[in-house]
Amino acid sequence: MRRIRVLVVDDSPFVCRLVSGYFSAEPDMEVIGNAHSGREAIDKTRTLRPDVVTLDLEMPGTGGLAALESIMQECPTPVVALSGVSGGAARQTLQALELGAVDFVLKFTPGVRLSPEQIRREVIAKVRSAAHTRVVRLRRRQELPGLATASRPIERAPALAATLADGTTGLVIIGASTGGPLAVRDLVTQLPANFRYCVIIVQHMPAGFTSVLATQLDNCCALPVREAKEGDPLRAAQVYVAPGGFHLEITPRLTVGLRTGTESGGYCPSIDVAMESAARVLGRRAKGIVMTGMGDDGSRGLKAIRDAGGETFAQDIESCVIGSMPQNAVDRGAVGRSGAPKQLAGMIGAEVLIKD
Repeated sequence: MRRIRVLVVDDSPFVCRLVSGYFSAEPDMEVIGNAHSGREAIDKTRTLRPDVVTLDLEMPGTGGLAALESIMQECPTPVVALSGVSGGAARQTLQALELGAVDFVLKFTPGVRLSPEQIRREVIAKVRSAAHTRVVRLRRRQELPGLATASRPIERAPALAATLADGTTGLVIIGASTGGPLAVRDLVTQLPANFRYCVIIVQHMPAGFTSVLATQLDNCCALPVREAKEGDPLRAAQVYVAPGGFHLEITPRLTVGLRTGTESGGYCPSIDVAMESAARVLGRRAKGIVMTGMGDDGSRGLKAIRDAGGETFAQDIESCVIGSMPQNAVDRGAVGRSGAPKQLAGMIGAEVLIKD
């Protein structure tokens, strides 16, 4: 079997040796080089043609973002970013995803609930997955009009109870993982300011990153977006992002409930947990969407919504960065319709606009 060829980029020689050791111990991987600067990363990616690059985003000189942009313009290659845990690092990481990084892994930071062994397993798993993804060339060098830069397009409608024509409450739950921030943005930015449902986004991201994601989505959507808090009511034309490190559930009072606890399937927040609670409480008044990602989180929850009479959707495999989450949902018999993110927005929004 052909081994996955990895280029490891970090300005710290110690970190390069550490990360390289992760891959050297795996029978299906090999390290073909190290780079200690952005410029060196660009040059070695061009000459060595690795299958995957692990890229430190915080480097002096030509930094990680500039290196990533050049790599994706000159020789598009799957990149897994290595990120810090601060708010600034979170914004930088989301920008890296806009520029074409497949995924990211948090570095070890003292005091943060991430063990070196967890990080090792995650780096290996994400590099394996990245090796099988498709990447596209950036056509021009500019700041992308995406999560971090787009401005709100239209004035927002006042908050309303999330009720349908028959007076019941409606909810759309969107679940995503690898490749999700951009796919979710493409969907949610298509929803009008008078959207009749409440929307909840469950994106696999750690604590501290989901609040940044919510802020950046809020800057480019007609609907207001914020990180969910305990007790938030379900309201039409409101988008909540499930906070990292908490499972989000819909309570019988039609509010947001948050709880800590064991990760479900390795993820907290869990898409399954949120969707299963929506199926129990709302039944046919819930809609579920599973989008791009690795693994099978969301397939069980989407099936619960469908079994309860709600509509279910999945991102089509062709438009996914990684299609295993939607494919697992299809295999479980949980999906009613599929489409690219902007098509999904039309499918869920066609008949739920507030009439003038």
